[in-house]
Amino acid sequence: MSETTEISYPMTEEELFFLSHMMKLKSIFGAKDPFRGYLVAEIEERYKVVKKELLKKGYLLQDENGELEIAPLLGACLLACGEDDGIQLAKRSIEGKIVQSNLYATKHIVAEISPNPEQEKGYVLRPLASAEQTLGELFFFFPEQQEIEEEWAVDISGMNIDKWLELELEEQASYLLQAGIEENKVIDALHAFQFRESQGAMRKWKRESNYWLAVAIQYVSYENRFYLASEQPGKRLRIETYNIAEVEHFLTGFCERFMIEEATDDMDGEGTPDTTEINEKRTETQ
Repeated sequence: MSETTEISYPMTEEELFFLSHMMKLKSIFGAKDPFRGYLVAEIEERYKVVKKELLKKGYLLQDENGELEIAPLLGACLLACGEDDGIQLAKRSIEGKIVQSNLYATKHIVAEISPNPEQEKGYVLRPLASAEQTLGELFFFFPEQQEIEEEWAVDISGMNIDKWLELELEEQASYLLQAGIEENKVIDALHAFQFRESQGAMRKWKRESNYWLAVAIQYVSYENRFYLASEQPGKRLRIETYNIAEVEHFLTGFCERFMIEEATDDMDGEGTPDTTEINEKRTETQ
C-alpha cells in the first residue's frame, strides 16, 4: 500500500498493548493480548520495563514535569487502529511473494499493522496515504478480470471460507456436482482450491459490542484458472469462476463510507451530499 512517508514504528506485542491501553482504546482486531492470564501485579511490573523501551524509541515522550505522552503521528495511527472496523489482507503470488497486513481507517489517515519479519511476535505500524487513496488501491489488490470460457456460480448454505477449506476433496466435489456443475469444471476448480499456485484474501472486520464480526472473500488460481469464494448474507458461501464484480461489491460499501464522510462538507441546496466526484473516482478505480 502507498505510504505517506518512510516512517514506521516497529514494536512488540507488549509495546502495542501498553500504548493502546494508555490511549484507552478498544481492542484492536488482529492484535493479540500478550498478558491473557497474567496477574495485575505481573502486568504492572512488565509495564515498567516496556515503558523504558518506549521512551528509548521515542514512542513515548516525557515533559519536564514527568508527564508522558505518545508521539503525535504514532498517536494518530493508534487512534485509527482503535476504530470499530478495518480490513485484513493476505496474498501470495505465483512467484512466492507474500503480503500480509491489517488496515485501520479514519477519513483522515489509514494505519497499517503488518508482521515484523525481523522480530518474532512483533509488528510494524505505518501511516499510509489518505483514506481515499489507500482504500482506492484495494480495488487492485486482486487480479483483473480473467477470460473465462463459461461462467458458473454455486451458493452453499451454512458454509464459510474456513469451513470450505477444511472439507475433504470429496465433500467439496459433492456440493458442486449436486448444484449441476459439470465434472470436468469441478475438477479444475478443486485443483485450484487444493494447490493454490496463487491466492489472496480480504476479510472485513466490524466490532459489535464485545465481539468482532467478519466477512471474507478469497481468490485462488491454478494453471491460469481463477476462482472466487465469497461469504454472502444469510450464512451462504458462493463458489464461482473469477468475478471481479463480486470483489468490487465486497469493497464498495467499506470504502465508500470514508469517501462519503469527506464529501458531507459539500452539500447541495437540498441538504444532500454532492457525490458526483465520488462516483467519478469509483469509476476510475474499477
